[in-house]
Amino acid sequence: MDVHEYQIYEITDEWTVKQDDYVIHKVVINNAPVSCTVGEAPKAMATKGDNGAYTFYEYWEEWAQTENGLEPVKFWYSDAEQMNRVPADQRITAFEEGKTYSYSVIAQANENYTFASKDDGLSVMLNGKDFIAKS
Repeated sequence: MDVHEYQIYEITDEWTVKQDDYVIHKVVINNAPVSCTVGEAPKAMATKGDNGAYTFYEYWEEWAQTENGLEPVKFWYSDAEQMNRVPADQRITAFEEGKTYSYSVIAQANENYTFASKDDGLSVMLNGKDFIAKS
């Protein structure tokens, strides 16, 4: 009669899996406006210049001098959810002469994706011009 005894060990470890396919290294936005025209309403114009796993939205801010200094006082977003949060009296409906405006693009990684850090080589290109990533 053969008798075998087995010792069973349960080994548990935690792993962080980082697959390079889920890291976005390049963001390319084309056709972003470089100016605005008095009387025109803001509109979404930028297009994604690659097939990266991210989306983006555009926004305009109108700036004015307040008691706290120069601050954004009116807004326009191409993203409907963001725009719905802006009260009607704080929306930019048309660009006005003599006012100061800024334009921005906000990129968001799709689900399960992340942006590479600046140190890991994130490249951002807007209208053909390279920009240095801030993070």
